[in-house]
Amino acid sequence: MGNLSISKKLVILIVGSLILLSAIILTVSFFKNMYNYETEKLEQLKSVVYAKKQHISDYFNSIEGLIVSTANSQTTQMALESMSKNFYEITQESNQANFINKIKNEMLLHYDRFYVKDINFSLSNIETKKATSSYLPRSTDGLLAQYIYI
Repeated sequence: MGNLSISKKLVILIVGSLILLSAIILTVSFFKNMYNYETEKLEQLKSVVYAKKQHISDYFNSIEGLIVSTANSQTTQMALESMSKNFYEITQESNQANFINKIKNEMLLHYDRFYVKDINFSLSNIETKKATSSYLPRSTDGLLAQYIYI
């Protein structure tokens, strides 16, 4: 380097400085671009979250409207009155012991076949297995309602 002229040294210094400056500018612009990219993606995700939230809210609002309009329907009111009246008539008419025992037996079989067998009693915080009859409703109305449901 000692036998280079001053003009060559100056050119090498300028070229080296330009390379160093370019590397610094490239690094800064790279990190700034990454930051902007992440910010843009976050904003896109926020807009997706807002849109999905709005869709869910609109869905529940439409379901609410359907429920309210169905509940306000004269047909629904008449059906509920009829069901209530008939349910209690069934309760009064079916209070015979043999009919109630038949319902209990069918429900016990149904509970054993579809529910109790799937309970994992070996998990922590799970009560020990009880007799299936302890899961049946206690009142006659409850038994009939459960029987009609299943």
